[in-house]
Amino acid sequence: MEVKSVLTRVLFSGALLLSVCMAPAMAGDISNPREGLPTIVFDATNFAFESVMDGDLVTHQYTFKNTGAHDLEIKQIKTS
Repeated sequence: MEVKSVLTRVLFSGALLLSVCMAPAMAGDISNPREGLPTIVFDATNFAFESVMDGDLVTHQYTFKNTGAHDLEIKQIKTS
């Protein structure tokens, strides 16, 4: 009996969560909230260096452009 009660609660909670998440999607607002925002587009997103000796300095330039309607501000860059 207890397993049935737990299963009922899980199913009810799942249905409630699904209905809460689906309500905004079904509201009919199809506008794009990101429209006009700055958008960065890269020509290439990765580069494989050839063999490098320990201590050698290597560099590579990435080409990108802002395809959005507003200024693009780059606040941080991370490398790997």
